[in-house]
Amino acid sequence: MAAEIELKLAIPDAEVAESLRALSELPGFVLDEPRIEEMEDTYLDSRDRRLFDSGWALRLRVGPKGRIAELKAVGGAAASVWTREEFAEAIPEGKDKLTSDLLDGRIEKLCPVRKLRNLATLRQRRQKRDIYSAGRRVGELSVDEVHFGDGVSTWTLEVECADPSFSGILESIGKYFAETWRLLPETSSKFEQALRSLERGAIREREESRLEVIVAAELKSHSKDFKTLLASVAEDRGIEALHDARIAARRLRTLVELMEERIGRKMSLPAIRRLARAGRILGRVRDLDVLLGDLRKRAGSAGHGRLLPFVADIEAERDAGLDKLRSWLDSGNADRLFSSVGSVARLLSKRQEKGPVRPASLDGLSIVADLLAELLAFDSLAREPGVEEAAFHAARRAAKRLRYALEALESLLGPAAAKAVSDLKRLQSRLGAVHDSAVAARKASSWLARRIGPDAPPEHETVPEVARYLAKRQEELGRLLASIPSAWKLIATPGFRRRLVVAFLDRRADATERAETKV
Repeated sequence: MAAEIELKLAIPDAEVAESLRALSELPGFVLDEPRIEEMEDTYLDSRDRRLFDSGWALRLRVGPKGRIAELKAVGGAAASVWTREEFAEAIPEGKDKLTSDLLDGRIEKLCPVRKLRNLATLRQRRQKRDIYSAGRRVGELSVDEVHFGDGVSTWTLEVECADPSFSGILESIGKYFAETWRLLPETSSKFEQALRSLERGAIREREESRLEVIVAAELKSHSKDFKTLLASVAEDRGIEALHDARIAARRLRTLVELMEERIGRKMSLPAIRRLARAGRILGRVRDLDVLLGDLRKRAGSAGHGRLLPFVADIEAERDAGLDKLRSWLDSGNADRLFSSVGSVARLLSKRQEKGPVRPASLDGLSIVADLLAELLAFDSLAREPGVEEAAFHAARRAAKRLRYALEALESLLGPAAAKAVSDLKRLQSRLGAVHDSAVAARKASSWLARRIGPDAPPEHETVPEVARYLAKRQEELGRLLASIPSAWKLIATPGFRRRLVVAFLDRRADATERAETKV
């Protein structure tokens, strides 16, 4: 048995993946020359998913090292770092069938080998580079391009430790890619992504497919992820888990809101309110975590040590916010939240069985058109330089709603959705940076206001330093606001809208053709 410890980060699109492949240096480490590997992975399980239900995934990999059977523990993600048990065995050339003694009989104990069948297959192209520190090989950096059976492609950056004793490198490397490249943790294994590919494929093939089918499946999947992330946040496992939990809450809320007219406000409102409350609590803690990261970096540099009293106050505020979150969780609010979301998913599943068939592509196109119109209503605002940060708050929310809707409808759009989501993520990233700078400026300004005047505490050295910090963040905020128009152009072009409409119409044409053939 071996323990696999690796960092997994999601790469938003092919362009970023190509830039990462061309990476020439990694701060604090030396990168070896890149090597390319082509692999095909087939996941096997019984029809009733015995291996998966037991917490394991069986992968048969065909690649440069021949055929290798690997049994991996499912899950194991703590934010962006994964720790999993795994067993591996090379399969001799010419041996076509798997036997009961494979992997010392471990598979046979979980599920008879004779019952195994191909569950899902994916292909991936991997660029690998060894990582060295002080002349020692400490890990391996890879950029993976993964192609699933339903035509969807994803890109992942992985850093695997050469030995568990080197696991400390993952924190510094993860921080570099998060701050410099703005990469987010990958919370799903390739096996889990392959299962979702199967679900998407099944939906595409069903003639009676409708929007309720897709949204119900998305609610169930994201609820499971949200539960895992909330547990990580409660244990204070890092800002990545906090960031992902906030996104999960907003994604679930958007999905429920999309279905409000179909299931009624009485049914949707409890879930919407609880998700909104969770999002607000997580958002406050996340904002303070981001501010602390910036302050600690500056306080640790020469001449900025006088920021430490300000840092201590923000840390206390952040800890109080985290305590409030834990109290919210301990009071049974999370259970009530997941119960209300589950009720929505069950109701949607029942609704799909009733009434005349209406292709999901028609409803999806209508929803996306409405959300896109809502976002484009901010066009004149986004193109005008010098607009105040507060004016972009509603635009940020509109961009998020459209993005989460597109991600939910990925099975209807395929690659067109991935490209549109990538453009929206870039806009969101810019607007998010504006938000973070504005929060920092407001906190610094408020702190200074309480320390100026005859009754202010004696922190004379800290006040000028915080004032300088405030001035820098305000200057940064001005630059970011001025850059919004260029980011806005990504989604305000006719090409952006055309890609979405054409994708939906292609799906509608497929559905119409199948219906006519059936008649």
